[in-house]
This record gives sequence, structure tokens and C-alpha cells, in this order.
Amino acid sequence: MHILFISRGYPSAHRPQNGNFEVDQAEGLARLGHTVSMISVDLGREFCPADIGFHRVEKNGVLSYNMYFLPMKFFAQKGIFKYLLNKQLDFMYKKIDGELGKPDIIYAHYLWNSDWALYLKHKYRIPVVGIEHWSELGYEEIKPSIERNARRIYPQLDGLITVSHALQKNIQKWFGIDSDVVFNTIHDFVRMNNEKKINDGIVRFISVGTILPVKGFDNLITAFSQCSLPRDKWTLTLVGEGPEEPNLRKLIAQYQLEKNVYLVGKKTKKEVVELLNRSDVFISSSHLETFGVAALEAICCGVPVLSTDSGGPREFITDTNGRLCEDTVESLQQGIEYMYAHYTEFDKKRLSEEAVNRFSSTAIANQLTKIFEDVLAKQ
Repeated sequence: MHILFISRGYPSAHRPQNGNFEVDQAEGLARLGHTVSMISVDLGREFCPADIGFHRVEKNGVLSYNMYFLPMKFFAQKGIFKYLLNKQLDFMYKKIDGELGKPDIIYAHYLWNSDWALYLKHKYRIPVVGIEHWSELGYEEIKPSIERNARRIYPQLDGLITVSHALQKNIQKWFGIDSDVVFNTIHDFVRMNNEKKINDGIVRFISVGTILPVKGFDNLITAFSQCSLPRDKWTLTLVGEGPEEPNLRKLIAQYQLEKNVYLVGKKTKKEVVELLNRSDVFISSSHLETFGVAALEAICCGVPVLSTDSGGPREFITDTNGRLCEDTVESLQQGIEYMYAHYTEFDKKRLSEEAVNRFSSTAIANQLTKIFEDVLAKQ
């Protein structure tokens, strides 16, 4: 089967997390023997001159084409967004068709990519399966503009996948659309490395994510400031970047936590795995997570997790690998103090093995294959 992914972008040295969910799934499907290709019109938040242009990448059995010029705001303001988008999609589609032949199915990640995939569906007569990760579709109240577009896009898809049961229920409630639940895959190198940690009596907490308000990092820092932990016995490393970073730095200074809380910026996936393997506890303080890949990656590395009960993490956090808390500063504080006192009681090898068996690229790729085959059988 030839599966064409429509993704957000492709990871680069300057934006290592860009399109990483898509690449992980694509490589898993390729390892099952499928022909897998990927195209993306990259409309990332920030302007990154180093990534400008047209890029072809062939890696781990996946052929990818990516185009990046300017963030979406530029095109929207000029009123030429849709015209330019379709031109780029056509250009890359023809490249893929010329090298690998016509795809059997298009697989689009996130609402907007599903919309773009519909353009290719109607022009080239290829069925489309969309997968929804977007947190905006997980809120109790969905923004009117997003609701309007979802009502237009979802019914035109030949299949819809959601990454958690919480998101599945919300989309069913709002739009009356049924979906299959397939969890995000975890890359094969996201594992415990069995290296001995530094034995200096310091408990190392870590959190990973784009620094946005929805991630709740302000609550997390505030919660740490209110904990009764000795200041010389813990650190918190925040991995990621985003518009909330200046506010977090102010909070760190306000609470005099400069020697405890470290904002280390964006990292490659392999760098994140190295940091996870040197950490004792992962914390997710998000107000909403459609799944929670970063927390699951920590578990695969043998790191127990404290997470707010934000939706997606309910799918995989259990008493054996961590605990859930309410989305409040007080509950986070209590959870931090509990994990500080009890993190050594978790069976790191067991929690890692259980997560790997359930969320490996092979397990997820087999689920996706079955869904694609069912869609094709109905055509």
C-alpha cells in the first residue's frame, strides 16, 4: 500500500520537533513494508530563514517533500493563501507520483492538513483518512471559526482517527462524527539506556513542551515555589521554547528559583531522550492534552510521571508508572511533594517495558494499516 502523509512539516536542525509525530508513524509504517511518502507546506509559528525553500529528504524508508517560505499570517493578510497552498500541494504531489506512483490513500494529520488533503482527494480521486491531535478540538467550548471548519471538513473524510478517547468523545459530541482511537507512536530509540544516574541526592524533575499558556508551566513554577522541599535537593528542567518564556523567567526570578529551575530551550529528540534518562520524575502541567506524547516518552525511558488530569494522559498513566492530579497549583504542589518522596518506589524497568509494548511503532502501524485497509475496501 502507498500511503501519502500530509504533515505539518519535517524536523530540521533549527526546528527539531517540527512534524515529529508524523515522521515517527511514517517510519513505523515503512518498516511494515508499505510505500510511504510525505508532503508538507510548512506554516510554522516562527520565521526560520535557515529552513526556507523546497526540500527533499529520503530517510528510513520514507520519501518526504517539504516547502517553507513564510508563516501563514503573511499569506492570509495578502489574500493569496489558498492559491499558493494549492500550487505547492500540486507541485509536491506530482513529484511523489513521478517517483513512487499514485498513492492508494492520503493520511492527514490535524484539521487543517485534512482540509488540504481534501483538495488532493477531489482532484486526484484518492481517499483521505484524517487523524486529529489538535488540542483546540478537545475543549468543552470550541471556537466558532474552528467549529465551522470542522463541520465542513470532517464529513468529507473517508475515515477519522483521534489520538485519545477523550478527544473521540468530544468530536462525537460536537460534530456527530465517529472516529477510531489510535494512540501516538513512540520512536524506537525512546528507551531506557540503563546508565547509572548521578548519585548526589538531588531529585531531577523535567517537563517538555512548547512554552504556551495551555502547558501550565506558570502553575508548575508556582507550585514548586510553594513546596516544602529543601531548595538544594531538587531541580526542574523545562525543555522547549515559545512566547510564554519571558513570563516564566519573571516568575522564576520572583520566586528566587534561579538555581532550581532551568529553561534550556528546544532540543532534538535524541537530546530529549538523553535528558529524560538523566531525570527522576517527569511532570506534565498542561490544562489540556489530546494525548501527551512527551509524558509517554518519559515512561518509555523509565521515568515515572506526575500529570494533571488533562484528558489524553488518562489513557496511559496508572499507579505503576505515575499519578494524576487536579489542574490546580495546590494539587500540583501535593503531587510534586509525593513524587519527591516516592519516585524510587516505581519499577522503572517494568513501567518502561509496558509502555514500549503498548505504544511501539510496530503496534501503532498495525492498527493504522487495518484502518486504511477497511477504508480502501469501501471504495
